[in-house]
Amino acid sequence: MVLKTSGSSQTFPIAGTFHQVECVAPSMCQVGSRLNTTPLQPISGLFYDARAVARSRHVPFVGAGLHQTLTALAYAVEQHAGQRRGGNGGPFVLHPIEVATMLAEVGAPAHVVAAGVLHDTIEKTSTEAEDLHRRFGARVASLVVAVTENPEISGYRARKAALRDQVEAAGDEALMVFAADKVSKARELRATFARAQAEGTPPLGRPNSKAHRKLAHYRHCAELLEDRIPDSPLVESLRDELSALSVMERAELVGI
Repeated sequence: MVLKTSGSSQTFPIAGTFHQVECVAPSMCQVGSRLNTTPLQPISGLFYDARAVARSRHVPFVGAGLHQTLTALAYAVEQHAGQRRGGNGGPFVLHPIEVATMLAEVGAPAHVVAAGVLHDTIEKTSTEAEDLHRRFGARVASLVVAVTENPEISGYRARKAALRDQVEAAGDEALMVFAADKVSKARELRATFARAQAEGTPPLGRPNSKAHRKLAHYRHCAELLEDRIPDSPLVESLRDELSALSVMERAELVGI
């Protein structure tokens, strides 16, 4: 996909084909397509291997929801422009793309996939819920709101606990988006652990470190998801990621 905004362009892989999105107005995009099999595509001046996103598989966005998905993707790219992931320093937008990829792969409806690619826009950008409602409709906006934590709640543990309660109350579709987000973040944490171990640095650090708090939160999330959507492949993926993290944690504790 080629996104043209203010004279610039960026490309993203969609199911092995690249779709051209030319934004002619904030709320309207014209969609066309062109075949392009180049494995490396530029994002904000950087390059990434598209095959590395979501276990080396492309996003299978097909059917009636294609336009909504592409429009949501274009909007996410625009809103997250210049942002970086704290764990690996890569373009932030790769995280919501991975979340959307996983949702599409488990057969989530188009509006849930769109919410997946937009899920961090309220929390991480200047986007408001009203903006999403106007551009993408009530269902997408409500899902993004459901997985957005309340910044007015002080304290990491209290804020995350409130978020889990909020997602649970929102229903299964919000839980799907939440699960995909946690799989992606657990993968990122595992990669961070692996780099630290390779450098001879304790991955978890002191008992109350940020890594400890994240891991505890992800485990609480897994418990919630196991209870609410136990048959989802996303829950199985999260279980696998947390098992791998537990192995690393035990290795650190025994000094391996």
